[in-house]
Amino acid sequence: MCPQRQFRGLYIVLAFFFIFLLLLVGFAARVTASPKVASANQNNETSHPIGVPVGSALYTTTQQVLMPLVFHNYSAPTWVLLGPSGVGVETLALDKVSPNIIYAGTFNAGALRSPDGGQTWETMDNGLPGNVSVQHFAVAPTLPTLLYAGVRDQYKIYRSDNGGASWQAMTPPYVYWVDAIAVNPVIPTIVYAGIGIVDTPYGGHVVRSTDGGNTWTQILPYYTVARSIVVDPQNHQILYVGRAFQGGMLKSYDGGNSWQPINNGLTGNELTIYQIVLDPNNPQMLFIVTGGGLFGSVDGGENWSNISAALPTSIVSAADYAPGTPGVLFVSSVAGGVSSAIYSSSDYGNTWSKVSDVPNNLYIEKLAVVTISPLSLYVVGNNTIWRLSAVSD
Repeated sequence: MCPQRQFRGLYIVLAFFFIFLLLLVGFAARVTASPKVASANQNNETSHPIGVPVGSALYTTTQQVLMPLVFHNYSAPTWVLLGPSGVGVETLALDKVSPNIIYAGTFNAGALRSPDGGQTWETMDNGLPGNVSVQHFAVAPTLPTLLYAGVRDQYKIYRSDNGGASWQAMTPPYVYWVDAIAVNPVIPTIVYAGIGIVDTPYGGHVVRSTDGGNTWTQILPYYTVARSIVVDPQNHQILYVGRAFQGGMLKSYDGGNSWQPINNGLTGNELTIYQIVLDPNNPQMLFIVTGGGLFGSVDGGENWSNISAALPTSIVSAADYAPGTPGVLFVSSVAGGVSSAIYSSSDYGNTWSKVSDVPNNLYIEKLAVVTISPLSLYVVGNNTIWRLSAVSD
């Protein structure tokens, strides 16, 4: 026999042998990995985020956004009254780029600014009428020197292009008071406002400006009392509006041109919306402060679950997300008509821990978180501003 044929036959046998070995190794690896996958699935099913049943589409979505989470415990809480002295405060807003800068809207004393976290205050009245009440502030997320202020009884929204050093009047149609202002996170000259109508205290509408407030277009009809307006920071065409007087939630996918109700899971007083808070890290995660408790959604508002059961009281007066930290939420719980305590959750409201009792029988109307480690947050309560600080364990 020819030696070349002998070697050729040997090569063929060896080739088939190596192919058989590769197939065998691959099969063994697949069998070995299977129990690990099953074990991981079992571990995921030990948690029940915001009351969503295991195995549902919402549960799967929540599991994806919950990981990873960082849990915080707080000790040595300290409350400091920041004033401002001699005036009644109606609202506040923070400069997210420089959070030591605080803006305060007052009753009949105009607008104030603190450059040092509330230690000192300065007036911002250049261009504002005297003795005006500033009802609402909005700071442009991408341009924090651009401010919008809603002014009561003056039929106007005011704009500042220089951090409050001067103001110019904008005039939306049929405005008496301003309940909400939201600024587009990408294009700061696009602004939305929920405004009340003259002589109709239970009526209002929502308007939009695309030129910084110079002109306005109505995007929701009269008798829409919008208490809260939020723009999705990752898709600025998506808007949410929360309405008072059991008006429920509305959502727009096209910048406010069209709307659809998103109230599945809400009934009665739960349809009275006071505040919408949205996780900037995952905008599908929403929470709403309602007349019937605190509700959460994991799917952009399509479905809502009551998460008040995990709190000692069902009523919440204010809420805010921690900046830059997914899943961390702070709320003010209410008992006996006053705010009883500040609670925090590190898992989107599935579990809660008390941060601190609330002093002086305050009723907290607004809460703004600056940092969580160590904790620093501001509240507006009983017409004053307070700062809560605590150590993070």
